[in-house]
Amino acid sequence: MQRMIHVLFIIGVISAGLHAQDQTQYRERAFNLGIARYGVSFGQSFTHTGVRINWKDEHLRVINGLNLTLWSPGKNVRGAVNGAAVGLIAPAADDLNGVTAGVGAAIANRQMSGLQLGGVALVSKGRITGLSVAGIGLVSEDNLTGFHIGGGAVVSEKSVAGISIGGLACVSGLGMGGFTLGGLAVVSGRSLTGIQIGGLATVAKNQITGLTVGGLAVIGQRALCGLTIAGLTIASDSLVRGITLCALAVIGEHDITGINIGGAALLSRGAIRGLNVTLGQLEAGKAVTGVTIAGYRVKTPSLSVLNIIAGYNRTDRSAGITLGGWNQSDVAHTGLSAGLVNIASDLKGLQIGLINYVKSNPAPFKILPLINARF
Repeated sequence: MQRMIHVLFIIGVISAGLHAQDQTQYRERAFNLGIARYGVSFGQSFTHTGVRINWKDEHLRVINGLNLTLWSPGKNVRGAVNGAAVGLIAPAADDLNGVTAGVGAAIANRQMSGLQLGGVALVSKGRITGLSVAGIGLVSEDNLTGFHIGGGAVVSEKSVAGISIGGLACVSGLGMGGFTLGGLAVVSGRSLTGIQIGGLATVAKNQITGLTVGGLAVIGQRALCGLTIAGLTIASDSLVRGITLCALAVIGEHDITGINIGGAALLSRGAIRGLNVTLGQLEAGKAVTGVTIAGYRVKTPSLSVLNIIAGYNRTDRSAGITLGGWNQSDVAHTGLSAGLVNIASDLKGLQIGLINYVKSNPAPFKILPLINARF
């Protein structure tokens, strides 16, 4: 049987001959079994349909079918493989379309599309589209679209869309959208949209929108919108809006709006609105409105609606119901103030506590035990 195969191979070689033609300074060298450029090709054929087996990928034009390469690519990688590109080290071409698998890596100068598997890495100077799995790194200098898994990292110099999972990190130079999971971090040079989970941190230089989780921190230079959860800190150079939950602090350069829970602190240079809960300090540069629960202290120019402060509360103006250990309004309080000590420069309402002081009341009603009032 082996002799028959050898005979058929020799007959095919004799009938097909050695195709030799100049391509600039390069010469095509291949043994082909088949008709014209269809069948099985052994060697460096530039154009072929069927099965092509070669030592290393270089100088090819178009291969349709299976391209099997045994070694790392040459210096002059070009052309396209449409079908399946398989390499014991690394298949390579300008365009890899279909199924691409390299025990070591797979390399594209322009783009990869379809199913791509790289034992160590997948690398494209252009876009990568489809299902891509790399043992260590998946790197694109253009857009990534589809389902991407990198044992170490998924990296795109432009945008990422779809499902992206990086054992250590998912990194995008531009926006990132869809489902993104980074074992240590998710980092975007612009926006993050969808579901983003970073084992340690999720970071974006632009807006973050959707469900965002950071094991330690979520940081956005623009707005944080949606459900944001972090082990320690949530911080934004702009506004924070939606539901924010963290063990340490929620920090917003501008307003914080929605349901805001910071274990140790809620801090904003702007306003804080909604349901605001912290065991420590709540501090706002502008008004705090809604339901506010603070374990230690509230510091704001204006506090309104329902406020429960276990410790110290000092504002310029407060309105609504304020319950706390020490409640102090330096300008005025409107409504009910109840605590151990209640202090107001002016009052339109009622104070209930051990010591109740209303500066604008006439003597002897400025300081009263149990209850004080002014309407």
